[in-house]
Amino acid sequence: IKATEGSHTVNRWLARDVTGARNVKLIHTAYHYFDPTQGGAVQAEHFLNTVHKLGLDRKQQPYQLPLELDLEGKCGVGPGALTSRVVEFLDRVQARTGVSPTIYTQKSYVDRCMNSTKALGKYRVRLAHYHKTPPPPLPGGTGWSFWQYTDSATVPGILGKVDANVFNGTYNQLKALAHLT
Repeated sequence: IKATEGSHTVNRWLARDVTGARNVKLIHTAYHYFDPTQGGAVQAEHFLNTVHKLGLDRKQQPYQLPLELDLEGKCGVGPGALTSRVVEFLDRVQARTGVSPTIYTQKSYVDRCMNSTKALGKYRVRLAHYHKTPPPPLPGGTGWSFWQYTDSATVPGILGKVDANVFNGTYNQLKALAHLT
């Protein structure tokens, strides 16, 4: 569920969407859409202050996956500056929550905008890759935790097309990640 973007924007539907997900016991998380032209720390604080109000920054919320950083779109700045800002964001989120965030991105974005940095290789990733074969890992990484394989799935009860993902693990591993065991 999109929570924030940059250092000021908040999704006006965030509280409604989180409440709805919780009411039907849907595995969910909140994500921040990264603005490469702004500092990582200021964006992390905006994100964390927003999700804190809904209890999404706690480690043991049932049905909640770790918080996520959405890293896509324009490069905005040079590779070194972008990498530094992204790592600053990730470090701040982990320091405040005690949980390593997940990164949503594409390998092509990391290659193009971050000069194929290996700095993201240690993080859990949700990779967008709309092909029949699984996505290649990020530089320095060993694979993916989630693969977003389409942006045009249909789900009963939801109007329009939605993203669909697959988890790279067992059902019990997913339950553990979502605090259901």
